Amino acid sequence: MSLSNLIQRYIEAWNQPDAELTAIVAPGLRFQQPGMPVPGNSDSLAEAIRSLHAVMPGVRFEVLQTLFNGGGVCVRWQLTGTNSAPWRPGFEPTQQRINLEGIDALTLAGLNDTVRVQSIQRFFDRQDLHEGVGLQVIVEPYAQGNTTFGYSKRVVSGNPALPAVVGLTWIRFRGSEELDRIRQHSSQIIADFLEEPGFLSIVTGAAGSRAFTVTAWASEEAMHRALAKAHRRAMRDFRETDISPAVWTSVWKPVRTNRIWTRCPACAKPNDVTDNHRECLYCGAVLPERELFW
Repeated sequence: MSLSNLIQRYIEAWNQPDAELTAIVAPGLRFQQPGMPVPGNSDSLAEAIRSLHAVMPGVRFEVLQTLFNGGGVCVRWQLTGTNSAPWRPGFEPTQQRINLEGIDALTLAGLNDTVRVQSIQRFFDRQDLHEGVGLQVIVEPYAQGNTTFGYSKRVVSGNPALPAVVGLTWIRFRGSEELDRIRQHSSQIIADFLEEPGFLSIVTGAAGSRAFTVTAWASEEAMHRALAKAHRRAMRDFRETDISPAVWTSVWKPVRTNRIWTRCPACAKPNDVTDNHRECLYCGAVLPERELFW
């Protein structure tokens, strides 16, 4: 195949989730792109193509410019696609469309009709990719001294009741794949929680090698009802498989609950709004709706 035909077939391979790569890449292919800790091979290339189509079905690449230099080629491309499938477990697709530019630096092997791609070094801005489909990019260290960093999320039911009990849990994970399994359980568990009238809210997160949850409930009975569904299946998964090296769960009752304070938008004075009154005690202005307890 001609060199121009090879480049066209290479780009078209990225437009197909199950592309046939044998006629395009040479044995011993070296492939690397942002986010890969070490270079991969042709299997890694095929997996990268499948993964991209999994989160953006129908994604398309278009060649913007091709620069030839001896035994190498630089292909400047534009990606267009829509995030219409979950990026990872626990994420809803954003349905946001993206246009992203990047460059593939290719080295070639063979001559004339036998030329193939020997190595691929892909360059693009990962932050542009993630923010382009509506995902947050938060830059923090993994750890500093005895401090570990991570992420969190909060899910609220809208129930304004005072928490009667709080659940605290943590579970260890040994890598991103195990964390994804935990997140799948978490998504199902939270769906059950939202069906329980006595559920108030949950904060979940992960830092270092621990995932954690803090849940607030209007009663202990409400908590037990909600935990009898997907949460019970998750605990069975822990007991019967190797999903995690360690876990801890607990239930706490408050010793003291303090007041909720809201600052008046007119006079800037703080108001005790625990009783949910809506007029400023100092100037009579309308106060914002009282915050949820948790």
